[in-house]
Amino acid sequence: MGPCGSWCWRYGVTRHQHIAPQQVLPRRLFAEGAFSQAFVPILAEYHRQRGPDETRLLVGRVGTVLALALLGVTLLGVLARAVARLLARRRLRANARQRSS
Repeated sequence: MGPCGSWCWRYGVTRHQHIAPQQVLPRRLFAEGAFSQAFVPILAEYHRQRGPDETRLLVGRVGTVLALALLGVTLLGVLARAVARLLARRRLRANARQRSS
């Protein structure tokens, strides 16, 4: 039997194909911890050279930039979904008019 039950094995679906789309983007953006692996050594060196007060300021700024990036990507996704729905509705209406005439 497959890792996620008999139906997975039957249809050749692996466990990694069950990842929800909302989980894929963050994983690709942050590459499964690559950001942490790159940032932590830099942060330690910064802390050693500049002290705790400037390190807190740096962490705050980096956190702000990441939060703004997340907000931007989220808004972009919401707007893209709205545009896609609008275009799909127009297409469906046009197809319905064609069939009725």
